[in-house]
Amino acid sequence: MRITAVCGYQQLTAANLAASFALTPVKQAGTGQAPNAAYMTASATAVRYTDDGTTTPTAAIGMRLPVGIAPFLYQGNLANFRAILESGSPTLDVTYLLVSD
Repeated sequence: MRITAVCGYQQLTAANLAASFALTPVKQAGTGQAPNAAYMTASATAVRYTDDGTTTPTAAIGMRLPVGIAPFLYQGNLANFRAILESGSPTLDVTYLLVSD
């Protein structure tokens, strides 16, 4: 896998993450290509996410994205990704990417 382009950035705050929140992928400027991956990091407190398109994440349900780890490379369906705060006031930073094999 190699990163071929960085498409954009989004920051989700506790205000966004208080309820299940979807990503808003940013298309690459100039080409309009939609990203197919994202680097993510959580700050302050953990975030939980689901990406199956049916399960709504809660503070106890979903995959846990903890604070203090290296950026997480997500390569699933960005349209199905939903996140929620686990507790406190987290920030989820997302950099949208185009990747290829």
